[in-house]
Amino acid sequence: RVVRVYGPLRFVVEGPRRDTDAAKNVEAVVRVKVPEHMPFHSLRELLEKQYFGGEGKEVDNLFAISDLEKSFDVVRRDALLCGFRALSEEEEKEKHNVTGPPQASDFVDRARAFSRRVPVDDVAALKRWRKIVRGFAATRRGNVVPVQCFAAAVAAQEVLKAASGLYRPLHQIFLWDCDELLDLVSPTEETWDESKTDANAARGLVAALGPRAARVLASASIFLVGAGAIGCEHLKNLAAMGACTDASASLVVTDMDTIERSNLSRQLLFRDCDVGDFKSAAAQRAVHTLRPGVRIAAHAARVGEEEEVGDRPFAHGFWGMDPDRLVLTALDNVDARLYIDSKCVEHGLGMVDSGTLGARGNVQAVVPRHGESYGSSVDPPETAVPVCTLKHFPYKPEHAVEWGRDLFGGAFGTQVQRARGVKEVLVNGGPQAAVDMLWQRVGGDMDAALEVVADVAQDLAVDPTDQEEALAWAVDTARHHFQEEVQELIHKYPEDHEDEDGTPFWSGTRRFPQTL
Repeated sequence: RVVRVYGPLRFVVEGPRRDTDAAKNVEAVVRVKVPEHMPFHSLRELLEKQYFGGEGKEVDNLFAISDLEKSFDVVRRDALLCGFRALSEEEEKEKHNVTGPPQASDFVDRARAFSRRVPVDDVAALKRWRKIVRGFAATRRGNVVPVQCFAAAVAAQEVLKAASGLYRPLHQIFLWDCDELLDLVSPTEETWDESKTDANAARGLVAALGPRAARVLASASIFLVGAGAIGCEHLKNLAAMGACTDASASLVVTDMDTIERSNLSRQLLFRDCDVGDFKSAAAQRAVHTLRPGVRIAAHAARVGEEEEVGDRPFAHGFWGMDPDRLVLTALDNVDARLYIDSKCVEHGLGMVDSGTLGARGNVQAVVPRHGESYGSSVDPPETAVPVCTLKHFPYKPEHAVEWGRDLFGGAFGTQVQRARGVKEVLVNGGPQAAVDMLWQRVGGDMDAALEVVADVAQDLAVDPTDQEEALAWAVDTARHHFQEEVQELIHKYPEDHEDEDGTPFWSGTRRFPQTL
């Protein structure tokens, strides 16, 4: 029996003393997760019976924490809930048609009729309540794509939690807003010239943030470095909002990595037919499918000091071409971030850096001459080599060493553990149990499932005690990595191959490979 827990790796159990025979027979401690029952109520029941109908009762336990400043703001919480209730009533009356809503002042009055938790005699609180509801009323017909994506991501996450039962769900009501944007936009009375923007994309944005925000996005000059998971999200959001559609606009994206099948599950712009292509080129095609008017240019060139010479796409002159350019980084290594940050500081360009590591994420907005830059704080030194460099374009001895370590770990670590797991399920549960396990691991992707089954079948067929079979496997592995893959790369990109802008493909840190 566990008596006390100090952390995930240290705890005290009640049992036999260490010097007894019973203690010596203990081989392992198994962690057992105890199920926890969490009751939930419907939104209608929560609002009508407890929040709006339970005047004076404590309701803090109804809300999940989303913001350490806003989540405990009773006035904001009440204003948002009253706003949603007033909007629901408005939609019911107009049969879900909000094209001709009443004025914002009328909406505020109707929302105020539902409020029971902001007293009339508290002038300061009532003034702030009205300001929040007026912002709600003014933007209720609009949509801002990144906000919609955040809401959808939270909803999808909660669905996965409910389906798997593995993680603690958000309990009851989750309120989140970013109404700080409303203090930065133009008045809604400003006229909107639809000819200046992509009308279909900008209409929702104009309703939320005003015409000026739509025009700024449509005429923006943006440089996106990286077209992986975060880069795809950036491009999808920009295209959906009608960004870079004006004649004076430009959206430049670069990524030297190519698409692998494993990328398809988390990089939403890519499909099966894109496997093997450069991410930037495939992303360009996807953006034009979403929004044909986006003025996007794709490159597969590296961004770094080695690329500043000659007529490379991102030579020194590129950074000073447009003083209003915004740089978005979606990179997988610190060195590239530091280089881009130094260029943005040198030329006074704005930068938004973002990155993920497992379930964690970070974002930093760098405004020229108005705060610290990315390089102002020092991140821990990286121990890993960027994946795209490691797999396709290594140029340092340590890249080859890291590649070898990764290959060894996969062949004698991951693959062996996977084969043992499947074999154990086959023995204990039969073929159907093994199929169900593999199907669950690949998330229902048929192509990925067939690929995994073929790999596992090959691993299970190998006899590790047969020296001739082991030698044949080693020879086949060497031929695949040092001949077949290299020949395929040379066939796709010959020694005289050039990028779309006429720059030699095999230049800078890219070195033309040789087969063994």
